[in-house]
Amino acid sequence: RSTNPRLMKRYQNNDLIRFDQSYSGGVSTLGSLRYSLTSATIKNGDPSVSPSIMEVLNRAGFYTYWLHNGNTSVARNLVGLIGEQALYTDSLSPIYGTEDDKLLDEVDQILKKDSSKSKVIFLITQGSHVDYCKRLPDSMNGRLMMSLLING
Repeated sequence: RSTNPRLMKRYQNNDLIRFDQSYSGGVSTLGSLRYSLTSATIKNGDPSVSPSIMEVLNRAGFYTYWLHNGNTSVARNLVGLIGEQALYTDSLSPIYGTEDDKLLDEVDQILKKDSSKSKVIFLITQGSHVDYCKRLPDSMNGRLMMSLLING
């Protein structure tokens, strides 16, 4: 049954790539990330005991960064524990989060540092989670709703 005819039209016009054989490790962001950030799969392995991508990158000699925007107490789960394995971690806002694009300022500073070492930077944003309107920069005031009305 066609549940989204607008997306199907874009697919038929070659404006969209469709992955028919993909699946998610969970029904929520955290559930999915448990598998995405470890070597475990739904069919094979337990994320809590599987090597994480952070472990692999650190062992391979990369300098790893885990930058997140949001509540640090919420990060006390498997995903947060993986993040804590990074050589450098930082949280922009320990309570409610701030504008996600503020993470990019820190990325710019990281990229200006010693360029002889390979770096991997993970950005954990709040995105469209609760109260996203409070995290929009003033320059976006009113523009998001107009974009949704026009493109939605």
